[in-house]
Amino acid sequence: MKDDEITRDEQLTSSDEFKAIFDNVRDGIVLLTLTGRVLKVNQRIIEVGGYSEDEIVGRRFTQLKLFPLKSRVQMAARFSKELMGVKTPPLEVEAYSKAGEKIDVEIHGSIFKIKGKGKVSVAILRDISERKKLEEKLKKYSTSLEQEVKERTDELSIANKKLHQQISEHKRVAEDLKNSEEQQKTLFEFAPDGYYISDLKGNFVDGNKAAEEITGYKRKDNGVGYSPRYYCAEKARK
Repeated sequence: MKDDEITRDEQLTSSDEFKAIFDNVRDGIVLLTLTGRVLKVNQRIIEVGGYSEDEIVGRRFTQLKLFPLKSRVQMAARFSKELMGVKTPPLEVEAYSKAGEKIDVEIHGSIFKIKGKGKVSVAILRDISERKKLEEKLKKYSTSLEQEVKERTDELSIANKKLHQQISEHKRVAEDLKNSEEQQKTLFEFAPDGYYISDLKGNFVDGNKAAEEITGYKRKDNGVGYSPRYYCAEKARK
């Protein structure tokens, strides 16, 4: 290949058209050697990070101040897998601008082969700070909602328990009342003395066995339903 001969890929890389696209996309783009040294960055990387091109290009990505140590370790592990041909999912890491502002970044990486230059790594960095803030808000809302549902469920559980206790208490009272009424009825029926129960008009509405034996009037023979005057008049007639 002659020195002045340029491949189509190289023409595209150096063309004004490619540069316009490279520098104006919304995501940050970084070209690296397979040893991790930065070859080129687009304008988005410079704008968001606040570092000049001279502070980035020529350095290994593990030396960039843009990323804290934890993020660089994660990126290095992912980069090693890419070199081995392992497909890796997008990596989310933290970055910090030169002004100290935190930036949540999602990194997509691939290995490409450029004619005449061999293989290079292309990393696309997407600012997901707003998305992470929204996710955090949704997480807090979900947690708050779950807590509210739990509190309401606990309240309903307590109310339900109290209701069951009240129902059980009412049943117990009703049963006790029934037993008490039966006991009173038994005591009334088999009392040694004669007893009558009268209404407000003075008419007998009930009587016990002793009353039947003493008066000689059976309840089924109209002993109940008459006033005491009836019995007195009956005896006088005799």
